Amino acid sequence: MVALAGGGDGDEGGGGRLTVERSVVPGTQQPELLVSVDKELNVANTANDGRSVGLECVDGQRRKVLSARVEWPFIDEPNYPLPHTHQPVSSQDLARIASCRVTGTTVRLEGRMRLRG
Repeated sequence: MVALAGGGDGDEGGGGRLTVERSVVPGTQQPELLVSVDKELNVANTANDGRSVGLECVDGQRRKVLSARVEWPFIDEPNYPLPHTHQPVSSQDLARIASCRVTGTTVRLEGRMRLRG
């Protein structure tokens, strides 16, 4: 697995932390995007409708690579520290993604794909 992470800016706009990672589905080795959020933000009232949010990812020129609707709050799985969602994506699109944001929330959630150091 190649792990990458990005963090939200946390600026005056009420930004929250979003982590974006490249991953593969165990057993199948299918590529996926793993998007995680801080636990304190992973509550129903963070989403405008309380049930789902948008996930949008762009490349380095801000061209849309991925747009999906995902369930909210994100899932908590054993052995993973943060609530997250698994988003299937082609390996070509995964390689193009530079940043992602979660839409339909009461706080700004976005993060850049960057090498974890």
